[in-house]
Amino acid sequence: MNGFAQDTSPDGPAREDRPLDKPAGEAAPARERKGPLDGIEEGMRADQLESLGWLRRYGMGIAERLDRYARGLLLSQMLQEPFHDVDVALAFARIAKAVRQIIVLEQETAGI
Repeated sequence: MNGFAQDTSPDGPAREDRPLDKPAGEAAPARERKGPLDGIEEGMRADQLESLGWLRRYGMGIAERLDRYARGLLLSQMLQEPFHDVDVALAFARIAKAVRQIIVLEQETAGI
């Protein structure tokens, strides 16, 4: 097209279809990796989600043991020792807050 000529098309200037608008069978060009660290984000995200999941499960385990201690269901003296001088309500509030924060981090990392 001449740089000085006006496009008189009622649909606007002619242009190539966007990749999503191409007819069936024409895929958009694949994104090429630019360096050795390109694409590492997915692996890091998976590792972070695994670690956060472990922390969440561990925190929930502590909260469950604290609940059993508060109810008097920890029968072994060895299991009761870590909770001997603990304010149960304060400890549970702190653990619950930590677990909620971990859940938020998991959701942010996963993109939810």
